[in-house]
Amino acid sequence: MSSSEDWITKSVGSLPLKCVAFDPTNELVAACAGSNCMLFSASDGKRTGVCEHTDDIVSVFFTEHYAVVTVTKGGEIVEWNLTESGPMRISSNKVTDFPVIRAFYLRADNRGILVIDHETHYSADCVMPNKSLAHIADLPSGLGYEQITIESSYIAYCSGKEVFVIPTDDNSSMMSSSYLCKAHIEGIGERNSANVFVRITSQGDTLAATLAIGRVYIWSHVSQKGVHDSAFTIHWHKVAPCIVLSQFGGLLSAGAEAVLCKFSLSGTGRPSMLPRLAAPVRDLFISTDASHLAVVLEDNSLHVVLTSSMTVLSSLQTVVTCGRSLTSVFTTDPCMPGTVVMNGKPGSLQWIQCTDSFTLSQVSFTLENVADGDMSFSGIIQTFPDVEQVFISRSVVVTLERMINFEEDHKRLRFWKRASDDCLTVHLVDSFVVSTDTVAVSGCRDSHNEQQELFISVRTNGRVNMWIPCEEKTRFKLDPVRQIDRRYTFHCGSTIHNGMWAAAYTGGANNTDVIVVWEMAEMNEVEVLRTDGRARSIEFDGKGHLVCATDRAVRCWRHLAIRFDLLWIVEQSLGIHVSPSGTFAWDEDTVVEFDVETAALKGSFKLMAPVTDLVATIDKESRLLVVARTEKGLLLAYPKSQPKISAETLTRSTKTPFALLAPIETTVQSAASTMATSGVVAANKAAAMRLFDGPSHALPPVSHLAPLFIAHCLAPPRQE
Repeated sequence: MSSSEDWITKSVGSLPLKCVAFDPTNELVAACAGSNCMLFSASDGKRTGVCEHTDDIVSVFFTEHYAVVTVTKGGEIVEWNLTESGPMRISSNKVTDFPVIRAFYLRADNRGILVIDHETHYSADCVMPNKSLAHIADLPSGLGYEQITIESSYIAYCSGKEVFVIPTDDNSSMMSSSYLCKAHIEGIGERNSANVFVRITSQGDTLAATLAIGRVYIWSHVSQKGVHDSAFTIHWHKVAPCIVLSQFGGLLSAGAEAVLCKFSLSGTGRPSMLPRLAAPVRDLFISTDASHLAVVLEDNSLHVVLTSSMTVLSSLQTVVTCGRSLTSVFTTDPCMPGTVVMNGKPGSLQWIQCTDSFTLSQVSFTLENVADGDMSFSGIIQTFPDVEQVFISRSVVVTLERMINFEEDHKRLRFWKRASDDCLTVHLVDSFVVSTDTVAVSGCRDSHNEQQELFISVRTNGRVNMWIPCEEKTRFKLDPVRQIDRRYTFHCGSTIHNGMWAAAYTGGANNTDVIVVWEMAEMNEVEVLRTDGRARSIEFDGKGHLVCATDRAVRCWRHLAIRFDLLWIVEQSLGIHVSPSGTFAWDEDTVVEFDVETAALKGSFKLMAPVTDLVATIDKESRLLVVARTEKGLLLAYPKSQPKISAETLTRSTKTPFALLAPIETTVQSAASTMATSGVVAANKAAAMRLFDGPSHALPPVSHLAPLFIAHCLAPPRQE
């Protein structure tokens, strides 16, 4: 048995990038996602190191070429020294117990300023050399990090239709000032009330803010004139863009149009533009000398742009994350060991290299241009198809697609052939219109011959359609004979294994589900298995076992000849993942690996956040990888060394994994204590007449019941 100390856990870095900084020489780029600060080479985009924290990072900046400072949401300031062997933590100081919204580094003054949330208001505080805080100004609460900017002489923020400027020095001759936008745009009607300032940025004595409708207001000589007077404005974007200013009189902006623009503040000429980007722009960060620009796209990709030539220097290795995309796909690929497949940008799937924490490839499956971002404020509603479900075999990828922001009376079921020389290259071979209540696709994952190339699509009403290759073996068709029309609500299903498919339907006693095992060759019912709740997952382990998790318990059956024998029951609501790579159970943040046959514990570990979904895969080095999806992004766990399980370990007396998870809630404390220590209840052999329990429509055919009835009437085998 292995414990948490025998497993290595780390973050895959799949959260959205929040802050980016360049070092003074523009050789390195620091990008923060969640609690990780990732370091990249600006020239080629390769990752050079990671600074790990226990709390989310809100800001990062370089004080020197190899000196990085990170500020966490919990008020911790961490100093790092970048060495050839990796980042080294030099010091860590917690300066406040209140949440930090954002931090600014004023390079000319060599000081840092924190914006701190006090619930009733925000405060701007200067970090002193002894790590104490000196109060500068108070700000209203509820401001976003993009609504605040700080310079040596003033603090500016936008709230509603107003822009405010506050001097940072009490002895300064600069006065507080504000600007109220009274613009009324006829074309947007009632949306004028929501046409407020959403972003603000500054560079020295120049200030810029953008309205929701896309108009940018620019003020110069702020320390002398303030923002009382009307500003110089430009309006190139349909909705509010991201904006940054350079010290050379330039404004760079980009947004939902997926175009980067560079304006001259002199107001003459048209802007320079970087041609169509791959996705809308979510944020911009400029280097100290304004020669490099970090462009964060909506899909979480990060690109370094040379501002002089408006060309892309490099693209950094990140994990794709897009707020507009569906998040229903979370699976593995039998042809790509060590990767996890998830939704990418709209209409695409991505293959994530988990150990290296970056998207290895992103493939578009909808074949439509969905580069434009959200422009709903200007009245433009973007509709696009996205991948709702996918099934991946060695030779075929099946996708189920639906339209976003548009009600259609159908979904699309598509079949893609994988190239023999490159499994990430796919070619569309067929496309079908299916009912909107189609919720799942499945098939045989390890299909090595054409006879195993069969796939099914499942509707919520229980109707199942089978899809098989056409006679010419180049396209697919609906099988005219083999169908399932059970007419009970479908909840979940397994993959096809050894010609069998298991599905959970309503129809059991006391509002419980029944598991029906289907033989796919003739579409006959092999077995009907009872549960004690609503099924959440059901899967074959590839070794003759079927495991089902409900909202009340976990059950395991062993397939013998023409029947399924119940092995054990765990009366506890757990998440279960079953695959040839391994079998895992989880409750909250605790994950255990166990043997299906004996329920013997093989390993356990804890993660930093509760698990919502989990998959296991084997990488190219035959190493077991467990990837969990949590509110803190993807988390990876793998054993330090491959465990060796002896014969003595795999016995019924071995401590089961379920004792490590949440105990069963009962009114009798002794019963709960007993179950927590034993965990698994071995299933007794059912009485022969119990085979006929339940309504007649839920029973398998008599031809299957008869041999089972006879077998249950026989005397049990002699125990040696």
